[in-house]
Parts: sequence; C-alpha cells; structure tokens
Amino acid sequence: MFRKLCLLFLVCTACKKDPVKPVPKLLNGTWQGRYGNISSPEPGDTAFGPLTAVYTIDFKDNGTMTVYDGRKEDAALMAEGVYSLQNGKLFGEYTYVRGSSSTFSIQAILHKPDSLAGTWRIGSWGPTGGKFFLKK
Repeated sequence: MFRKLCLLFLVCTACKKDPVKPVPKLLNGTWQGRYGNISSPEPGDTAFGPLTAVYTIDFKDNGTMTVYDGRKEDAALMAEGVYSLQNGKLFGEYTYVRGSSSTFSIQAILHKPDSLAGTWRIGSWGPTGGKFFLKK
C-alpha cells in the first residue's frame, strides 16, 4: 500500500505543467515617439536619418498591439500585431490594416519603465529600415 501511495504521489507531481507566464503589464497603454529611416538604401548602410516621423503604439496585456503611423487620433495608417518582452528586450511584428498592407518588425530595449528605443525592420525581420524611440 505504501509503495502504491508513493508511486501515485510521484506520478501526480511529475505531471505538473509549468504555469503559462503572462505577458508583462509593464508595457500596457499608449506609447508615443518618433522614427527615422536609413538615409541611404545601400546594403550594409548604417547611416540613419533624423527621427522626425510620429509613431504611436498601444500595447495590450494579451500580447497584441495596435500601431499608428502618426498620432493615434488622426493617423492615416494603422496596423495590428503581436509583441513579447523578454529580459528587457521588446520584439514585435505588425501588418497594416488601414492605409497599407505592409508588414514590419521591431526590436527595442526597455531603458526605463517608460522609455524604449530600437530599430524597425522591413517585412518579417528583413533589412533594417530605421530607428525609433517611444515614451509612455
């Protein structure tokens, strides 16, 4: 009987699954900043133009995001996508659903709880298109 109880205990505890980690709520809300483009389309070029275009992202706690090329209130371009935050690094991918159908991806570092900066890429992790920053 004791062996059966020990075996049952081992089976029950060995089958436990790790709980699903929720998406951090650190990013939740509206973030706004600016982005710029690479100044020359030559392969390997790392010369970035000034960060002059307005960029807004609404991060939701379920791992989805809405991206606006401009201010949220009046942006002609709007995209939907997904993101993850891993060890202070943001990874995201989005496709425009209003004004375009292009796909872009982003990678950034969370410098402070209300500040991040990184690069955006053309397509799904394609060539670098430029840099951006966002503040909450």
